[in-house]
Amino acid sequence: MVASPFDVSYSGAHRFDASAEDLWRELSQVHRFESWWPWMRDVHLDGEALTPGSAISFEIDPPVPFKMTISVAVTDAKAPEWIVGEVSGDLSGTARLELRDDPPSAVCTVAWDVEIANRGIRRVIHVARPVLLWAQHWAVEIALHGFRDHLRRR
Repeated sequence: MVASPFDVSYSGAHRFDASAEDLWRELSQVHRFESWWPWMRDVHLDGEALTPGSAISFEIDPPVPFKMTISVAVTDAKAPEWIVGEVSGDLSGTARLELRDDPPSAVCTVAWDVEIANRGIRRVIHVARPVLLWAQHWAVEIALHGFRDHLRRR
């Protein structure tokens, strides 16, 4: 089955010099997201971070000529092991983050399977899909770098 040109998926496992519990605690600090991840703007938390029923909304400001507004509602979670969320806004789908201790560090596996819901982006995606995929790769790399820097400084 061929994926729709509007589908955007990602899956990756990343090692961090911290325990799963430390990573969970740091990821609960939603008010710090913009300092770790420069492509995130206007981050807002409804509810208690990383718990079912909570939601994080934000704007993505990538180095391409479009911005996206996203909300991730936590549908299920088990601290400090995993979290599942429903993505809405300019993207629509699901996301999952898993944390696993692998001494002396931890592995964070993150995955999302979303579809572009923004009509403006959908109109140009047939031509701009390589740019969108590049922007996704850029955002992941910047996020990893920013979070690792934060962990080293704390």
